[in-house]
Amino acid sequence: MKGRFLGTASLLALLMLTLHCGKKNDVIAKVERMNITLEEFRQAIHERYKTTDMKNVSLDLRKQLLNELIDNRLLAIKAQALGLDQNAKFRLNVDRHEQRLLARKLYEREVMDKVIPDDLFQDYLKWNRYEVTARLILIGFKGASGYRGNRKKADAEKLAREIRQRLDRGESFSDLVKQYSEDMRTKQLDGFLKPYRIGQMGVTADRLVFTASVGATIGPVQTRRGFAIFKIVDKRFPAANQGTESDTDMIKRRLISSYFMENAGKRFQEFSNRLQKKYQARLFEDNMKYFQELIQDWDNQQPKKDSDFTEKQRSIVLAQYDDRRITIGTIIDQYDGKFYENYHRFRSFDFIKKLVENRMNFEIWVKEARRRGYHKREDIRRNMEQYRVRQLVALLNREYIKKQAKVTEEEIQQYYEKNKGKYIDPTRIEIWVTSFKDEATAIQVARRARTGEDFTKLAETYNVRDDLKRRKGYLGMQTTNSVFRNIVDRAFKAGPDQIEGPFQSGQYFYVIKTGRLESQKVKPLDRVRLFVKSDLERQKERQIKENLLEELRREHWFRINESLLRRVA
Repeated sequence: MKGRFLGTASLLALLMLTLHCGKKNDVIAKVERMNITLEEFRQAIHERYKTTDMKNVSLDLRKQLLNELIDNRLLAIKAQALGLDQNAKFRLNVDRHEQRLLARKLYEREVMDKVIPDDLFQDYLKWNRYEVTARLILIGFKGASGYRGNRKKADAEKLAREIRQRLDRGESFSDLVKQYSEDMRTKQLDGFLKPYRIGQMGVTADRLVFTASVGATIGPVQTRRGFAIFKIVDKRFPAANQGTESDTDMIKRRLISSYFMENAGKRFQEFSNRLQKKYQARLFEDNMKYFQELIQDWDNQQPKKDSDFTEKQRSIVLAQYDDRRITIGTIIDQYDGKFYENYHRFRSFDFIKKLVENRMNFEIWVKEARRRGYHKREDIRRNMEQYRVRQLVALLNREYIKKQAKVTEEEIQQYYEKNKGKYIDPTRIEIWVTSFKDEATAIQVARRARTGEDFTKLAETYNVRDDLKRRKGYLGMQTTNSVFRNIVDRAFKAGPDQIEGPFQSGQYFYVIKTGRLESQKVKPLDRVRLFVKSDLERQKERQIKENLLEELRREHWFRINESLLRRVA
């Protein structure tokens, strides 16, 4: 725990970055007036340790992660002190991110929450906290998703019921998976779904799987992919590092995409139409046709530049709502100076109309979200603060740290001389190989090779592995890191200019011929200059960043709520 106050008035300007988020007892750390909330910290743990329950993440690891979040806040303060928050690209990215958040929040309220039954959502919210391992036998029928055969639905159900009866009589699940299951991905894994993911098989299947006890056999249950039989292998206690805001959003998106897409589409269109009427939205198709003609004329111009369009052309209105106009310039500018790389699609009037309509619709959704005050919501403000911090840190790395870490040719040479051991060509041996399915033929060919017959011709004639036959048996110079590991190991043991074999590896017998052996050697600087430069720059960047953070930790006040940190799990 550490902290001190700055007495300078300039700090007030730096703290414009700050957004007050979270209740007092939900703040796990403060950096000046910026809060790191418990929700943000839990989400960071969830992203860093996806497969580990929070209760199993040690206190030391939690402290390390929290310190990283604090350091990022400090770096963001430095970026703002350097004026990087005035960077035009940064400001544009922040504005666009907020627009996406606002439109998404309105979509959640007016589409997701209206379409997804609340009791079903609460069930999925609960189920998502469990990690279930199940095994699957899937029997498809004509019309089921992914099934390409002609089996009738009634026949599929009958077969699935017979399989279930055989399971109940004690037959092996593994044997029946191999014999009958038509889900090729899980069939190769002995039927295992690890973990079973919500939204894959349908609401009925999800409900049965997540409410069943370990060891239970379920089904057959009809799913959109066929009749499914499940065996519940494992069901873990609710994970402490789940239940974050992103999990909630993920569940809603998965439910929509899996089960309610059609209803969501209808609801989205209905609400969009209402908003367009409310804000008096209009499309100007004649001006869109003129835009299309401009593109067709521009097609013959070389080279193409976004600046080729005149101010008069850019000001032509393609759509409007309330007091907002979407012009040709609006569409060109949304490509951030690279419209010339994307203009080909604008030869189509239908594409132009759809793009303009989508742009207008998006802006209307954002406007409505602002009118409702969504930009003042705590979750939106918290997300925006975190986004600003990430963007400012990235800007600082690119515009400040990297520029200070530029290296000279003299530094490159000095670094190379001190670190030659990093730039080594490993020991290599030249190899030819012939593969066989039977040992007798391998023995015969090995004998012929030892008497001096052309090994390349022998390899062309006898190789049964297609990949080796295409190479005419020649593997070239190989190191111990080769994908042909077993073959290479035998070659190194044999030494240069030898015939080795036959020996068996897997289902094949092999005879190999070795050629020259090259001992490891240091790569010359002219071959590795770019690698050396990159390694040196990274080293300098790390050192500059560490020095900067030490300075920032001394200058700025921060505090950790250690009692909350210990209780997080």
